[in-house]
Amino acid sequence: MISEVTGLFVGLEGVLIALAPQIRFKPFRNAVAALGIFAILSSIGVFAEAIYQRIQLGYSSWAGTAFQFQLSATLFFVFVEMYALAIIIPFSQKRADPTETEP
Repeated sequence: MISEVTGLFVGLEGVLIALAPQIRFKPFRNAVAALGIFAILSSIGVFAEAIYQRIQLGYSSWAGTAFQFQLSATLFFVFVEMYALAIIIPFSQKRADPTETEP
């Protein structure tokens, strides 16, 4: 179960990291990319450990792997929410035009 879900996490995080340059607000784009890389590395670690336990040791998971999976899932959801926030909210860097005057 854990290996299938973390495989899904890795795929979705990879796609969202690849689409991160579409975010126009640079500080938010950098934060999303950094969080995405951290989240995908966490998911890959849990995926590898869960696959090893299932194939080599013959059991699906133990408490340590389940805890790591919960952390990985939390990172995944925070990453998705931050990405959605960066896409939905139109951050713009409007600069004051020095030629404009107030009446």
